[in-house]
Amino acid sequence: MSFFTGSTFEMILILTVVPLSAFGFFPTWMRHKNKTYLTVYLTSVLLLLTGQFGFSHDHSASGVHMASFEHLAELVILVSGALGLAWVTYKNSKHTHSCKNPHHKH
Repeated sequence: MSFFTGSTFEMILILTVVPLSAFGFFPTWMRHKNKTYLTVYLTSVLLLLTGQFGFSHDHSASGVHMASFEHLAELVILVSGALGLAWVTYKNSKHTHSCKNPHHKH
């Protein structure tokens, strides 16, 4: 069970989610090219990557308070990136399916 709570499993999830989300996002985004959605998507991916690779996962050298702060900051960044990615993927899909004009650029 410890595998599912470790940083290795977290890294595998992040490195799986990013390409899968791109595979789901860009084909529908190419139909309307909404720059706001692209900005939110790229920011969300950046947050996920920053949360995963921007923090030290070795908290043994840090003090207790610093490790807690770093862990909280990492958690907030990862959750923000994941929620942003979920929201923009949903909105992108909904926006694409609501527009009936194939030549209309939003």
